[in-house]
Amino acid sequence: MLDHAEEGFGHRRALERRSGAARACRTIERFCSGRLPKKRPRSPLPCASIGFELPNRQRLIVSTILEIRSLSRDEEGDRQDVLALAAQYLDSASPLTIEKVQELYQVVAESFRDYDKAQIAVGIAFGETISEMTGWEWVRVTDEYGSEMSLSPPDYAIACHPISMIQKRIATGEPVDLAELRDETIEVIKRRIAEGFAKGRST
Repeated sequence: MLDHAEEGFGHRRALERRSGAARACRTIERFCSGRLPKKRPRSPLPCASIGFELPNRQRLIVSTILEIRSLSRDEEGDRQDVLALAAQYLDSASPLTIEKVQELYQVVAESFRDYDKAQIAVGIAFGETISEMTGWEWVRVTDEYGSEMSLSPPDYAIACHPISMIQKRIATGEPVDLAELRDETIEVIKRRIAEGFAKGRST
């Protein structure tokens, strides 16, 4: 049984989590209603569902990459703006930890599933945790399904698509452990490279 000090600590942590979620809700509401006082992304980010995806552990969708290129200056600026916005939602430092991204995901999935900007912010923040662990690059990928800001290991024509991964799960109401999804995504791409399925690329 917890002693009184431990019980008090647990109670404070619960209150902090609830107050953090409440701040995120208020910030998302201001942003989506056009009343956010701070800087906004310069333009919406494309969020087509494309390419390499992990809807669940049993299913893998692979598409043919038609083009993969570095982000333009404007695209990188948009990415940085959205990353800062994701941190602002939770009144936290950027980039967010995977625990903070999970918290933001829950807020958006439960209360803001129709707000594309909020979903994109979660996707970019989630992707940043993958990039930090692997050194993979943010790129623009085009295949038969469309074009999207994605992550790719340097020198390989293979990519994962954090924005689509988040959007699909929010749309279906699928419970997700983002740390587990991150680790599975990294594992699968590394395995496909090792097995020779990923071609080289020049950009």
